[in-house]
Amino acid sequence: VMLTLPIAALSMERARAASALRRREEQYRLLADYSSDLVLRLDAEGRAGFVSSAVRRLLGLEPAALSNHGLLA
Repeated sequence: VMLTLPIAALSMERARAASALRRREEQYRLLADYSSDLVLRLDAEGRAGFVSSAVRRLLGLEPAALSNHGLLA
């Protein structure tokens, strides 16, 4: 019984943190998708993990054309 309360509290805290993270990700995605600027998220190797839809207007490319491709090599 003594372990139940701390585990339940940790579980609730984890659920709250996951919910907050989802909200922040949704807000980021909305901002990036509706921005007139090109937004990229690159990993350490220079691969684009996220490419905003502004790439269509600015470069005439689909976001998927740049996603997961090395851009800094």
